Amino acid sequence: TRRSSDLDDGTLCYSNRKIQLEPQKEPLWQGATYLSKGMNFKVSKPISECQNGWILVFSDYDPGGNPNGNNWNFCTHVVHKNSLVVNGGNVLFSIPSNESGGWTIKAAYILDNEIQGQSMENIDGWNDVVLRQILEY
Repeated sequence: TRRSSDLDDGTLCYSNRKIQLEPQKEPLWQGATYLSKGMNFKVSKPISECQNGWILVFSDYDPGGNPNGNNWNFCTHVVHKNSLVVNGGNVLFSIPSNESGGWTIKAAYILDNEIQGQSMENIDGWNDVVLRQILEY
């Protein structure tokens, strides 16, 4: 319980529960992956230990271009820790793939501390988007 002397410290709370995280200094995972089948990786903090879950950050990618992805057309997706996927589940992400209104689909099997890419290579625009970061929220 917060004391009355703490009430004006600038922290956003509801019923004495902090609802705004401090800015995250380091992502839980960082790279550039298509999330294709066989591309599995560990996340540094299990989703069950995060305050609310993970935010997956996707961005534009040009095959043969910058191997780290492009710093534009970012798109985020939330995976809440109370969702059924915490114990393992397939999740589909609908993502804009270009400025002309194109969309693509990514799929991943989400575990508590791991993401496993799924086969979606036959979807239009699939190779124009990569996962860049995973953040806690």
